[in-house]
Amino acid sequence: MNEVEAYELFSIVADHIEQLFYGFFSLVTAFLVMTYLAADKLDRVFSVIVVSFYSLCCLWFFISVFAWRTDGTSLYAEMLLKKSNGVYEMEWFGNNPDWMSAVATGLNATLIVGGWLVSIGYFIYRRRQVRMGGT
Repeated sequence: MNEVEAYELFSIVADHIEQLFYGFFSLVTAFLVMTYLAADKLDRVFSVIVVSFYSLCCLWFFISVFAWRTDGTSLYAEMLLKKSNGVYEMEWFGNNPDWMSAVATGLNATLIVGGWLVSIGYFIYRRRQVRMGGT
């Protein structure tokens, strides 16, 4: 693979991760709206089903993002190796610090797990609030 193809593949991986996050935040938003409108109207069994299905979807996003980030990190490392060996002549590429990938992966995980925890917390809060007479 030449350097143009490698960079194009790297861009595709980055775009795919971004699209996964759009999907994840759309899912969280839909769950929050559903929680506001209907959490108090669901019986216990259906609440468990809805929250379980939502949690499985969040887990799928978590695994998918982690897998794509791992592939992207491996590709990035390979591109840097070829650059240092003189195979690739992209002087402008690879100027990020070594820790950048680990921080981005940690941030991705924090956003997904945090979004899931906050939305589940809001679901529980909303069910209790309405049952106690709040609106």
